[in-house]
Amino acid sequence: MKRAFGYGKVHDEMSKVIKNLFLKYFKNFFMVQDFHQCLIDEFKEYYVITNNIFEGRPTFFLGGNVGKLSICNTINNLAVKGSKPIYIICTLVLNENISIGKLEEIIKSMGEVVIENNIKIILADVHILNKREEDTIFINTTGIGIIYNKFYCENKFNIKCGDKVILSGSIGEHEISILSNKEYLDEKKKIKSDCTSLYTLIRDIISLSDKVKIIENPTSGIVNSLKKICEIYNKSIIIREEQIPIKEGVKNICDILGIEVLNTSNEGKILLIVDNSHCNKILKKLKESQLGQEAKIIGEVVEDNRSNLYLGTILGGVKIYK
Repeated sequence: MKRAFGYGKVHDEMSKVIKNLFLKYFKNFFMVQDFHQCLIDEFKEYYVITNNIFEGRPTFFLGGNVGKLSICNTINNLAVKGSKPIYIICTLVLNENISIGKLEEIIKSMGEVVIENNIKIILADVHILNKREEDTIFINTTGIGIIYNKFYCENKFNIKCGDKVILSGSIGEHEISILSNKEYLDEKKKIKSDCTSLYTLIRDIISLSDKVKIIENPTSGIVNSLKKICEIYNKSIIIREEQIPIKEGVKNICDILGIEVLNTSNEGKILLIVDNSHCNKILKKLKESQLGQEAKIIGEVVEDNRSNLYLGTILGGVKIYK
């Protein structure tokens, strides 16, 4: 295995990474020579800023790696707020023993996503850790997006009884992909992560109708996302278990590991609250995209101001998430 870093000066090693990999794969990459500052003179509009840190445990999974995840998640966080992602700042915290091959694959995947979405990496930095596990890597990202529809940023829409809940596709694939790596499941049983950029899909949905009231990316599970909506808007929502798309493989692994599938993370799905009069129009548009072919209406806002999330079970009962 060829190591990415030797035992020389850390700054020299950082410079080598930036020159050989960042400049190779971040085609829109620009920064000043001290590696930590850049000048932006374009702030003439309203912007959204998001920040997050991603840990590579595992660093690679079926359908992606921590690099792809960090960029896609950042883009999606900006997109659901009605903004177009334009800039990303990233810092990679690496173990000194990481191989050049793995490092290049991670940075290459980051570059592919930013190029696909016409985003500029305006700053990139590296910090090197000593004597850690080989695959230890953390990526911190800050994303900046220009707002084209401020209603999604300011939560100005009012949801009402009868509004429909639409889910763009099957749930749980990202978390189960990660867990199937950690649990060393047979290769045939591993699930591919849904990790992807959703900006184009979200932009098309917002431009189609002004009756899309809420857009969420349920990275912490659809239950948590919907509970948050109930609390913010002081409304209750019911979702129906039989309408929620779940792949058989995901369901089976959740059963084996004792996991509540409705709480599993997603990195390539959106939840929408849509006016009933436009739900079929939105559903049709979603299904035209490869990312929304499994979209379904899974529930609705109900006449109840208890701010509860209800699950109508397959057996005919009702479960309350408080």
